Amino acid sequence: MDTTISKARVREAIENEKVLTIVTHRYLAHERNYIDFVLELYLNEIGRPELQNKLSYCIHELAGNAKKANTKRVYFREKGLNIYNPTEYHLGMQNFKAETVANIQHYIAMQEESGLYVKFQFKREGKTLKIAVRNNTEITQEENERIQSKLQLARGAESLPEIMEQSEDYTEGAGLGLVMSIMMLRNLGIQTDHFQVLSRNGETYAVLFLAIPDQPIKKTEV
Repeated sequence: MDTTISKARVREAIENEKVLTIVTHRYLAHERNYIDFVLELYLNEIGRPELQNKLSYCIHELAGNAKKANTKRVYFREKGLNIYNPTEYHLGMQNFKAETVANIQHYIAMQEESGLYVKFQFKREGKTLKIAVRNNTEITQEENERIQSKLQLARGAESLPEIMEQSEDYTEGAGLGLVMSIMMLRNLGIQTDHFQVLSRNGETYAVLFLAIPDQPIKKTEV
């Protein structure tokens, strides 16, 4: 991650409403802390620092999913499996988590060698904060169906228990965390209709258009 971007450069991007782009090949504690630092500067500028924890959760959830997608690609390639073949996809996912957690540095190095990245883009437009989290692999049909299903559930349900009753499929990254993100944003009074997860031109990206209310709304239970 290019943490050489100075606070002054970040503030210049915020004040002049320019796109700030940050790219990393890994996403561990150091990188998460740096993204939190950048988010804090943006939220302070628009006068809503109290949103830090919940928006941070949402961003880290999206970035974690992007990083996991990159890890899947190098893992499947190493195992000689076709990630786009449904049968081989299910076979590969059986030991994916255990093996990649146990050999995290190995798979981080493979992603760096392959040029796989997670890219963050921030842009302030008045009181609206636009955030995009990208990675340079396209999602499979299986992954996309899982994600879109969770988004549809989260937008239509009134509470987390209601969502849990409708779906027990939270076996992968774009599961409960994504649902929680949508519910939290909605309870903050932030419209989630424009939240999208798309694949195009070799990239997958999640885009948040956060039209943040001037004043906090009354909180409801997730």
